[in-house]
Amino acid sequence: MTINDTQQLAPFSPSPHAHSDFDELLADLIHTDATSRHAAFQLLAARVLATGPSPQTAALAERITDRLGAADSALSGELLFLLGLLADRAGDADTASAVQVREAVRRGLGTGLSLLALPGLSERTRVALLYLLAQFPRDRARIPALPGPHIGALEWARLRRCVDELDPDDPVLGRAWPSPAGWVLTPDELEADRAWALSLDRERAEFVWRKDTRTLLAYCGARAYAALRAPLDDETPQDLLVPGPPGATAAEARDIDVNILRCPRCGGSLARQFPVVRCRSCAARYDETPGFLDLSGADESGTDQIAGNSPMYLDRYEPLLRPAFLRVTGANWSEGVTVAQEDEFLARHLPATSGPVLDLAAGAGRWTAVLADQVGARRLIAMDLATAMVRRLRRVLPDVAALRGSAERIPFADGSLGAVSCWNALQSMADPARVIADVGRCLRPGGVFTLLTFTTSTDPVYRYFQQRHEDCLTVRSFPRDELLAMLDAAGLSPIDERSHESLVMIAAVRRG
Repeated sequence: MTINDTQQLAPFSPSPHAHSDFDELLADLIHTDATSRHAAFQLLAARVLATGPSPQTAALAERITDRLGAADSALSGELLFLLGLLADRAGDADTASAVQVREAVRRGLGTGLSLLALPGLSERTRVALLYLLAQFPRDRARIPALPGPHIGALEWARLRRCVDELDPDDPVLGRAWPSPAGWVLTPDELEADRAWALSLDRERAEFVWRKDTRTLLAYCGARAYAALRAPLDDETPQDLLVPGPPGATAAEARDIDVNILRCPRCGGSLARQFPVVRCRSCAARYDETPGFLDLSGADESGTDQIAGNSPMYLDRYEPLLRPAFLRVTGANWSEGVTVAQEDEFLARHLPATSGPVLDLAAGAGRWTAVLADQVGARRLIAMDLATAMVRRLRRVLPDVAALRGSAERIPFADGSLGAVSCWNALQSMADPARVIADVGRCLRPGGVFTLLTFTTSTDPVYRYFQQRHEDCLTVRSFPRDELLAMLDAAGLSPIDERSHESLVMIAAVRRG
């Protein structure tokens, strides 16, 4: 590391109780120049994660705590983050080393809390400090009841939720991420949500509470780490609730040409015998009466119990949940990929295709509307497994045909589709290789597959937070080589790729 002798910092002397590697890495961070600081910081943070709670990391926590009071503002963000990461890595383990690490970090809370009142606190220092404080719920009484003028409502609500205790008489569950302040509920929603939470037994409620907390802590850490690299561009007013379309009776089902459909159970051809569609081979019957054709080949139990598919979540998906998900999973904090750029990518690749276009795992319908504008509503078919999503699609896009179906058993004939788009959904699927293989089967030669998903971060520190989100939200990311291999095995050749950090958009063509 390059040493800048002009920095006015207190001399650093290695502690005889600390591991020499940590002493050297901390010295590099303290004395390196601004251009090399992030590399030194990243190396030290990665070593903290790799080592885990130990006497060495406890000694490091003591050294950082001692240093925090003497650090200039240029370094306080990194030191606060490292303390937060040390406590986070130690978690709730009751081993002697974990307890020692957390107590060493806890010594620095007083210094950190004193920073909250500073009017000129930088963003990077503030966000790292909030991540640190969120690790210590037992010290909640030391945290002010109200935020300072420089702390946003969303980030303050996130901190308070991380340190709060579950109230068994009024449990607030499942609407914490990415910040409780983003969940503005109507009176009816609030009543229904409270009734659901109170219906859970104590063990289940505590499980959901802990999972919500872990997800928020990972979000705090990812956001703090991102803020130390570049200014944040997030949590702007559009993240708050924007009411969705009013409730309405679902439109009548728009007919889909049954000649391009196939039975999800046996692969046989289908015939329409209103009010059902029947398989000519196995005689399976599929209902078409709710306003859409149900080709899921499964009952509804379970699929609509996913929190993200419940009615309360639908109108909050685009303004609140999706932007936060792209930030934390794709490291898209500075909007390296904007919504307008997503739209432009689709517009560039889909209108030139011919034949039916499938919006696979269409979700709440925002990108279905984009596709309808580009290829025409009459060419487009939107499919999702969640009944709540399909009903919403029928309500807000009545000119687009919709059906219920599984992405792992795409109910279309071989070579029947001109294009397929799977936008921000592959990471949620149980067998993504099978999904992509089925996309390749359904596309005609020259047909286009457009995909937005997430690659596995190669930064070990960011990967720590990304993986914790994957575990909490039941999603995954893909090593880039694995993603390309799945496309190739399905007969798909990439023709365009746009990536930023861990977010990737790909257009691929079906080989002849």
